[in-house]
Amino acid sequence: MKTVQIYSAIYAVLFVAVGTAFSQDECVALLQHGIYNTVRSEQTGSQASTIYSQLCSSYNAYKAGTLQAGANGSYGLYSGGASFSKAEVESIGQAMCSTNYSNDEAVSQLSNFSSIVSAEGLSAFNSCVSNSRAGLVVKTNFDEYAPELLSINARYVPNGAAGDNHAHTVQIQDSSPDASHKVICSGTLYDLAQNGGKIEQNVNYTIVCRRPVENDPSRAFAIAGRPGGIAFPAQITIQTDISPIRFLFGAIYLPPPPLPITSAVGDVVSSFLKPEAFEGQHKGQKWVLADGRAVPGTMFEQLVGPKVPDLRGVFLRGINSGRTDEYKDPDGERIPGALQKDALQDHVHNTGLNPRTDWPTSGNAPTKVPASAEGTLNKKTGGVENASAASETRPKNAAIYFYIRVN
Repeated sequence: MKTVQIYSAIYAVLFVAVGTAFSQDECVALLQHGIYNTVRSEQTGSQASTIYSQLCSSYNAYKAGTLQAGANGSYGLYSGGASFSKAEVESIGQAMCSTNYSNDEAVSQLSNFSSIVSAEGLSAFNSCVSNSRAGLVVKTNFDEYAPELLSINARYVPNGAAGDNHAHTVQIQDSSPDASHKVICSGTLYDLAQNGGKIEQNVNYTIVCRRPVENDPSRAFAIAGRPGGIAFPAQITIQTDISPIRFLFGAIYLPPPPLPITSAVGDVVSSFLKPEAFEGQHKGQKWVLADGRAVPGTMFEQLVGPKVPDLRGVFLRGINSGRTDEYKDPDGERIPGALQKDALQDHVHNTGLNPRTDWPTSGNAPTKVPASAEGTLNKKTGGVENASAASETRPKNAAIYFYIRVN
């Protein structure tokens, strides 16, 4: 669909949707969604992939012991400025990033989520757990990377509780002032709740809701006084005999525009963009491909020289600047951009041959070997284990463009 395609282009789809990426119990996905809503509200336009990466990278660093506690014994999990205790980090990290986290574990640690899961998210989670324990199994399917669609599946499997279960009403609390942006729901669970019907045992019921997302960024609107909104928040509530089924569509904002490169003449940046695309994105700052071209009349010519360095196919190395230890440059201190040829440090390879017994013969007599030659002989070889023979010495690498600013 057009909406999904355009939204996905805005919010680069890099991860699998919440609710399908993990094997946690079904209610944990509502905690995850509540975390996304909270972080998005504190970091306007935060992409789902960015939030996931920040939280899970920090959590993994914490587990590896590289995340240091501050003076107040707190830890940073994302760039919104919030800090968390050790217990909070462990609970949040497990819920977001682990592959096995249960409803019961989350319930036992629920106080650790209060600082990052939205109130609506906590309410939805508690309702889900209560329903599940009473036999009403609710599964929420929601894609954080195309969040205009929601589906909720409910199935009642009595587990000893007396009485029947009913869906009494369905409420859509929608803050959109414009009818064209309001949530619309349909499905068997929606119809049942509208009519106060009974949820029959072992029958699957579904409600599907669509929340309009503005496709044209130039038509973004304000939400609660904040500009850049492209989807209004809304809450879906279905009242049942056990406890409500709840879900919150959080407000969505446009991601912030990419920051311009702040740079000076002579700076070098790398990019996967081809020259025409890169230069088109940075008009007003003259960047050129570092390919050895002449740049007459530029600041670069005045400050450095008439040509930019040719960085095609080479690695960059820091200027030696007088270093004298084992990593010093054997060619001495070089000028910026000066090319250095391939080199392979002097070394020998052991052949395993004994010079007194294994030396090749000449005719019927062994070739003379100095009496002092004890031990083994060495010879040069043309290959290295696990590396292909080539005309240059190089580590594993990936290709990228280097650009240099000349004005």
